[in-house]
Amino acid sequence: MENICGTWSIGITKKRVPLEKFAPLNLAKSKILGKPMESPKKNILLIFPAAPRFRGSGVEQRAFFHLDTLAALGHLHLVIPRPIRSRTPDLSEAHNFCSSSHIIKIKNKKSKSSKIPGLTFLYRLLFLHEKDYDLDREDLRCWLHKIGNIKFDAVFCFQALSFLFWEQIRAHIQPARTPLFVDLDDLLSRVARLEFNAKAGRVGLETRALLLLDTIKARWMEKRVCAWAKLVSLCSDADVRRLQKEHRLSGEVLVLPNTIPVQDPLPYRTPKDGATIIFVGTMNYAPNEDAARYLVHEVLPALRRIYNKEIRVLLVGKHPPPAVTELAAPPHVTVTGEVEDVRDYYAKADLVVVTIRFGGGTRIKILEAMMLGKPVVSTAIGAEGLDLKPDEEIVIANDP
Repeated sequence: MENICGTWSIGITKKRVPLEKFAPLNLAKSKILGKPMESPKKNILLIFPAAPRFRGSGVEQRAFFHLDTLAALGHLHLVIPRPIRSRTPDLSEAHNFCSSSHIIKIKNKKSKSSKIPGLTFLYRLLFLHEKDYDLDREDLRCWLHKIGNIKFDAVFCFQALSFLFWEQIRAHIQPARTPLFVDLDDLLSRVARLEFNAKAGRVGLETRALLLLDTIKARWMEKRVCAWAKLVSLCSDADVRRLQKEHRLSGEVLVLPNTIPVQDPLPYRTPKDGATIIFVGTMNYAPNEDAARYLVHEVLPALRRIYNKEIRVLLVGKHPPPAVTELAAPPHVTVTGEVEDVRDYYAKADLVVVTIRFGGGTRIKILEAMMLGKPVVSTAIGAEGLDLKPDEEIVIANDP
């Protein structure tokens, strides 16, 4: 493994590309900070949805990528809003880069629901213009006291929800003219639309209506981002084109591709007693939960009808909800939960599958699998934005 500040790899090109080429470093200097830095004494506020981790989930790795890059620009002050009952994230890796880091609890208004049909939708509709999440006032007060009189020279929001929290923070600390950079990563409005299309025939009327409300609110949030941000980034050209088509931007927009650390490929594995296929992802993320269920309930039976040897499935990833844990049927289907090193499970697999039916952005899991030398079969949506050649670099299949 190369040094974390060194060379990164994009996809399966096997090129070694300097990290700075794909990072907001130079753009941040000229666009966000406004002028070249004589000394690294600028204060940058970072609002992230998850703790940065070099070997974490996709969002954690992208957060680490941003942190590693922006650390060259000055003093970083990290804020991570987290649900009240969620597990406290590990900030040990962030401490290596940040002058300060703080977790602020949030209250989820979307969690309010009713068993009476239609009442949840009515509640959400009546409060459509209200915020879905509120920062805990006491936690916010503690953080404001902690940072004292610091004036931020730039604000970096990772993902759209972080911008929502910046809207709640900015009135307390400084003028609205502070340069704002927002890495949307992907388009939440499109994720919601694709989820609606994928679930339309399998869920009730109220659930479909709630998904439509999610789409509307995501579009409103993206519109506000485009109006406020001096610079907006996404991880694929396709999403950049969609954003430019759907919204009027006050600043610039660019592509920041997902990256992964350079790794040596795993030894070639010769299938013996049947085949082992693997799906990797954070399992409580709705697209991954749906993909795991789709793999076990629809894809696996279809494979068994045409393949006369044993097929084993590994579902690898942290936070599996009940809908995923109930899929376990050892030794045929294994749900691992969080693992220390995902490479150990890739080493047991003959094939990597990405059965994603909705979602956005680009899949770090595909880049990771290819870097390790594993063949990948994915849906078109799962491989979207990676510019891979079908049947040469990846196999695309949308049906079992």
